[in-house]
This record gives sequence, C-alpha cells and structure tokens, in this order.
Amino acid sequence: MSNCEINISLSNLKEEQTDVVQKRFAQKLKEVQNWFQDKSIEFRVLGSVATSTFLDAKGTCSLNFSRRGAYRTYQQRPDVDIVIPMNDYLRAKTLRDHLESDTKFPISISVLPSISYFDFRPKEKTSYLTHRDLFVPFPTELFMPVSVEFLGEPLMTVDPRTLFHTFVTMGGVLRSKDWPRAMNLARFIRGQGVSRFTEADMEPFHLFLAERSRLFPGYRHYRIIASCMSNYMSELINDMGTHYGRLLTPMIFGSRAQPR
Repeated sequence: MSNCEINISLSNLKEEQTDVVQKRFAQKLKEVQNWFQDKSIEFRVLGSVATSTFLDAKGTCSLNFSRRGAYRTYQQRPDVDIVIPMNDYLRAKTLRDHLESDTKFPISISVLPSISYFDFRPKEKTSYLTHRDLFVPFPTELFMPVSVEFLGEPLMTVDPRTLFHTFVTMGGVLRSKDWPRAMNLARFIRGQGVSRFTEADMEPFHLFLAERSRLFPGYRHYRIIASCMSNYMSELINDMGTHYGRLLTPMIFGSRAQPR
C-alpha cells in the first residue's frame, strides 16, 4: 500500500470516528434536554452549540469534538452553555457533575450563564441581565423557545438575534475563536431575515454592556487579558484554568455567584 493510500485510509478513519463522536454527542445532548423537561425546568441552549444549528448545513456540525491536550476528557468536546432559572441551579449542577464523571462519554454543560449573566424568569414578563449588583431588565419574550435541528436531534435555543447578543454579554469581549462564528451569525440574520426581533428590541443588551463597562471597568480588562492569554497558552493550561476558574467565580461576580 502506498503512502498516499495510507493517508487516505487514515483520513477516512478519522472522519468516521468524528461522525461517531458527533452522533453520540447529539444523543447525549438529547438526554440532557429530556432531563430538564422531565424535571419541568425551563432551559435554553446558548453558545457555539446553538450557533452551529443556524450556521451549519443540515446534518453537519463544524464544532471541534476532539481537542488535544484537554485537562479532562469532557473538555475534548464543546461545552453546552445552558440558561435556566436561578432557583434550579443546584439541580442542574448535580446533572452537570454527573455528566462530567461519565466514564463512557463525558460532556460538560455550563450553568454559568444562569447565575452570572441572566436572571431568567420564564414565568414572568421581565427577566434581567446581571453582573454583581447590576440588574438591567429585559422582556422575557427575547428568550422565547426556538426549536432547531442539531445533528438530527431537536435543540431548544433562542431567536438568532438574541443568541448573537448573548456572546458579548457572557464574555465581556469576544474570544478570537468566537469572532468568526459571531460575525457569521450576524450575516445569517441579515441575509436570511429569520429573526422575529429588531435591533431596537436588543436595547437592554446595549444598555447592560455600557453600564457594566462604566461600573466595572476591571472586568473588561480581565476578559481582554484572559482572551489574549488563551491565544498563546497550551490547551492543557487553558482547560486547567477553566476547571479551577469555577472556584474563583464568586470573587469575580460577587455574592450572587455560587461555588461550583
């Protein structure tokens, strides 16, 4: 067998392995959503997983499911950012810990949005964008459920325009790996006209970002430094930082944040 044929065979094998991992990830994500539904917990999937459902061709996924050098096995696959009501945080944390310790196929769900950025109140007309003692009200309708397909399975997320605005709300600044995805999402919204909301409806997000920068300038500086460091550090160090960062969250976000 020639070197060319060997390379083609290895390439095909890698594609097959990636396909299997993606399908298992989609199935696991389906089980996660079923768990929330069984517990009568309102939830919305955000972040790169949700964005992929709008940007990628049907049945495909551009996310990286095999990052090398990850500190924990579950970190080899994309985090699933989920927003839920604050009162359901502890139950969701129990699920997250269980998923990360799964020896067969661990994944990670991030409940950080639920206690650090969004006071999601699905039974009320008003919810809040938050940071420490900053609370900016926004219509809960902006987080109305939107069901889209993710690798052949339904995924519960939000309107794409709302999703776009959650990127900087959660991060403070966009990471280098998030810029292309966020910009492509913005182009998708303009080109497809799929959002039921206008940019004027997103005014609470604009106000929140301005107020957070004014009241907590150090937070933005911290995010810029963290983003720059992530570009030059190994994935091993970055993933260790993510793991131990859960313990430091109360120092960054104040008393509203709970240890993880």
